[in-house]
Amino acid sequence: MEQVRDKTFLSTLGELVDPSRAALIVSDPLVWILRDYGAAERIQETSPWLWANWERLLRGARECGVPVIFTQHYYDWDKITGPWLRYMSATRTLEFLRAMPFGHGKPNPDPDEFVPEMRPQADDTIILKMFHDAWNVETGLADVLRSRNIETIVLSGIATSVDLAGT
Repeated sequence: MEQVRDKTFLSTLGELVDPSRAALIVSDPLVWILRDYGAAERIQETSPWLWANWERLLRGARECGVPVIFTQHYYDWDKITGPWLRYMSATRTLEFLRAMPFGHGKPNPDPDEFVPEMRPQADDTIILKMFHDAWNVETGLADVLRSRNIETIVLSGIATSVDLAGT
């Protein structure tokens, strides 16, 4: 806590929330998203401080004992239909689509797909998601949070207007 004149302010994560009832959700810091969507260049141009802040948030959560949950986006050819498929085929080249990590069925979590500075550690949880919304029934995110008695979540990610808004 910090004292400023006659007021006391909370100043650390541990003072703001109960770390045993909180979780940090890190949305899709994936190498292929940065590469395929040109996000790495845009981040460097518009928000060069982003990686350092994101790493600091991750480090602080771990130091305070806050569980860290990563989301890992994947594409399943067997389930992509309708508007999403039409959007992808209309806005992406065949070469682009071939380079994306499409598969058939739900893959196993793969820590190597994450940006090295933001790679999950052994005690972190990886939630697989096929859509931007990590809160849908297929991900099991709500069950993970409920089973750990999590009351406070901190959402962090690159595409706040897409993935975080959807979640």
